[in-house]
Amino acid sequence: MKAPISVLMVDGQAPYALVVARCLVRAPRVRLHVLSLTDRALARHVRRVSSFELMPELPDDGARLNLLEKMVRGKGIDVILASSEDAIDFISAHRAALSRMCATVATPGRKELAIARDKGLFSCYAADNAIVHPATCLVTDGPELESAVKALKPPLLLKPVVGFGGDGVARFSGHEDLLKHLRVARLPENRFVVQSFAGGRDGGCNVLCRDGKVLVSTVQKGVVRSPDAFGSPSCVDVVRDEEVLAPVALLMKSLKWSGVANVDVKLNEREHSVTVLEINPRYWGSLLASLFAGVNFPYLACLEGMGIPLPDPEFRPVRFTWHKRRIIAGLLAPRGAQQIEPRGSLLRYIIPDPFPELIEFGRRVLRR
Repeated sequence: MKAPISVLMVDGQAPYALVVARCLVRAPRVRLHVLSLTDRALARHVRRVSSFELMPELPDDGARLNLLEKMVRGKGIDVILASSEDAIDFISAHRAALSRMCATVATPGRKELAIARDKGLFSCYAADNAIVHPATCLVTDGPELESAVKALKPPLLLKPVVGFGGDGVARFSGHEDLLKHLRVARLPENRFVVQSFAGGRDGGCNVLCRDGKVLVSTVQKGVVRSPDAFGSPSCVDVVRDEEVLAPVALLMKSLKWSGVANVDVKLNEREHSVTVLEINPRYWGSLLASLFAGVNFPYLACLEGMGIPLPDPEFRPVRFTWHKRRIIAGLLAPRGAQQIEPRGSLLRYIIPDPFPELIEFGRRVLRR
């Protein structure tokens, strides 16, 4: 591939648009154009972003498609990419119209995307398809809830069915504590699940798929816990591990999954078992860890969407710290206690391209 490819990211305001942009601008011969719902999107400040456009308020998806068509023609876009669940769903819903404009990255079917986004739907899918998954019940207003909760082995987790990063998750040591909380909280029906806590090491499997076949993958294993109670590990080892990939590959095959996904797992390394917790049907916070290991998922997704054969990634196992608070704490620790290697951390990408973080810091200081 000699000519540059022009990529349009349609959701520059999304939580992980910044890390996706950083991956794409480091790929060979890529021109990245960013479309955003807000002018505060940090992705616009990434070095080597070719253009940034603010999307106006539009009445419907038809108007949005018209805007995209004008951008595709005006900027010579080769492929459209999304980083967030809502934008991925938009591509899936309008793939026929978008494909008449240019190539699009692979995305899952809307039914499969809905299963992955909703922890209640996914728990039912896991049970029906013999996927090793923690025992789960949906929080309802019916009298059967108490018996369903008591059938679960404590400790127990209460989770919103939609959400990420561990937001809104609470842990309870026993059935009565959780049931008491539910009686007082009066949570909306079908919006939370109760789940048995799965022990083991935090891990994840990142994949790019087409029609259920895993084309590219990395496995990450937690090294340092997140500073947030239920967040993803702030430091991970990125490795190849067929024992972790195997159940994830079967899950992707059963869903006939297309596109990227980050599958959270618990690893019982003593028993060599893997428990699938949930699917994040989008890009993920530790994406740069895979880039550091030699696997540029957004770039490979663009090539695959354009029908270009994928190069073999130059993979190497690495340790990477991606959580900003963890990096700061490590750098401020006494010399002998430091666990942060700047070359294997987010600093590798911030130092040569500091403006997004400087702007974010300034906004926090000014509270704007």
